[in-house]
Amino acid sequence: MKNQVHHYVTTYPFAYPYSSVFYVFMDQLVPPVFIEILNEQTSKFCELNYRQKRHIAGVDKVPDNWMVLDNKMILPSSYINITRIRAFWGNNVKSFMFDINKNLTDTRKEIIMADNLDIRVAGYTDIEVCGFIDDFSAQCGRKSFHFLKTDERKLMIRNLKQKTVNEEQIRRCLWL
Repeated sequence: MKNQVHHYVTTYPFAYPYSSVFYVFMDQLVPPVFIEILNEQTSKFCELNYRQKRHIAGVDKVPDNWMVLDNKMILPSSYINITRIRAFWGNNVKSFMFDINKNLTDTRKEIIMADNLDIRVAGYTDIEVCGFIDDFSAQCGRKSFHFLKTDERKLMIRNLKQKTVNEEQIRRCLWL
């Protein structure tokens, strides 16, 4: 929910077009007429032909009730436990935004300022570092860095350090 802000892609979580946070609070942010139009542009995964299913999900199993937009993107509200997420923030967009801003400005202000300085020195954004990590994971035959073995993870960290990626950035992007 906070990745786009955490990785300095945007300062406002709803501004990032690929964020799932929009779908969690959609009914509070978008007039009902637009939600109806969006729903008209969706179909259930089970209604797609084999080639379309293969193009979207590959060989992975996808529940038949997941909704797919006309542009063949799976609607995030299909796989996100919206009720649970909204309950966490008291079913309120303002609580979510307060939490985002509080964490970024109050409790971790010094760390974030140091991270910005480190990024300027290293020359890599978090998105670029995450790209290095994704490429390395794919070369190891893993779907994600979460599936890397311990020795593979150590090798990746060593490679990142050779590229002058700072340790805080490595920890942040690898969730260490």
